[in-house]
This record gives sequence, C-alpha cells and structure tokens, in this order.
Amino acid sequence: EAALRTGQYRVGIRAEIESAVLALRDARERKRLAESAAEDARKAEAIARVRFASGIGTRLELLDAQNTLTEAQTNAAGAGYDLRTARAELARAVGD
Repeated sequence: EAALRTGQYRVGIRAEIESAVLALRDARERKRLAESAAEDARKAEAIARVRFASGIGTRLELLDAQNTLTEAQTNAAGAGYDLRTARAELARAVGD
C-alpha cells in the first residue's frame, strides 16, 4: 500500500509540474502578445497626437488612441504579473 501511495504521489507531482510548465508557456505567449499590442497602441497614439496637432485629427480620435494605449499597457502589466506568478508556481511544483 505504501508503494501504491508513493506511485500516486509521484504521478500527482508529475502532473502538477507538467501543468505548471504549460501555464508558464501560455503566460510567456500572452505577455509577448500584450507587449506587441502595447507597442502598436503607442504607435497609434503617436500618430493620433501628430494628426491632432496638425489639425487633421479630432480630439476624440486622440482620446480614443490614448485610452487604447492605457488599456494595452494595463494588459501588458497584467500579463507580466501572470508570467511571474507562473514562474513561481513552477518553482513551487519542482520544490525550489
């Protein structure tokens, strides 16, 4: 019975580690995508700012671009937090 429990324990640990590795991989990809979206939003906001300053764009266009940038930066920060959490979970799963 002790051998059975030990085997079940090992299977459980292996599953936990595999799950943590997958979560880390997903978190890295989400962070990469969020940072890319934030960079795109920075560029769009810069364009909207120039358009507004030159009288071509509207204040609403500029405010919308600034709002999109803020949301993208918030998402990128959240993705960074999720990545750090996933790293910590993996470290915990492997016993670090």
